[in-house]
Amino acid sequence: MTLTIDDLISDDFANHTRDALTNNGGETIYYYIDDSTGWGNLEEGWGYLEDSGGWRSTSFLSVGHSDEDITFIQDIFNDIDPLIDLDFQQQSTYDGTDIDIYSVSQVSDWHDDIVGQVRSQGHGNGAWWDVLWKDTDGEASLNDFDRNTIVHELGHALGLSHPKEDPTNINWDTSDTVMSYNQASDGWDSWFSNTDIAALQSIWGVENDPFT
Repeated sequence: MTLTIDDLISDDFANHTRDALTNNGGETIYYYIDDSTGWGNLEEGWGYLEDSGGWRSTSFLSVGHSDEDITFIQDIFNDIDPLIDLDFQQQSTYDGTDIDIYSVSQVSDWHDDIVGQVRSQGHGNGAWWDVLWKDTDGEASLNDFDRNTIVHELGHALGLSHPKEDPTNINWDTSDTVMSYNQASDGWDSWFSNTDIAALQSIWGVENDPFT
């Protein structure tokens, strides 16, 4: 069964990112790579709880990012930039950023089998994404599974859905789309497939800025 770009586009995800871009001229995504360790909280984004009278807070244990982690994430943005009509700029704090990335070992409302998640925060021109990925081996070096998780979650933040909203479907694996949950025969892919790139270009357009 062949995947099409329409099978990989999430209007909800893409529109939240468009909201986040409102203050940036509509084209530049500012991102932050968290380097803190210890417990923190995500205060927004998961809905109002009538019984508690407020927004649910989620606790997470941050383990920071190693130099290899940081370089890998930077390379994702650097490599996708020439392909789609978005620009990416790293910030040293999360003040005013559009994508905040956290490496975690525990999250208070995760089941044991969850290894990554994007959380839509804020709304309108105050929107942003929190991206969480689980360091599954606790090592400074990245394994292929964790690389796949990072690319997968950033794919969501850029507007991609799971293939046909069915990530475990055996008709596809990560060689078809990094948004699949199924390992390819040659291992976990750690870059977007051609179909993923085409879907991102359908959302954002092909890069038309000159590169020097």
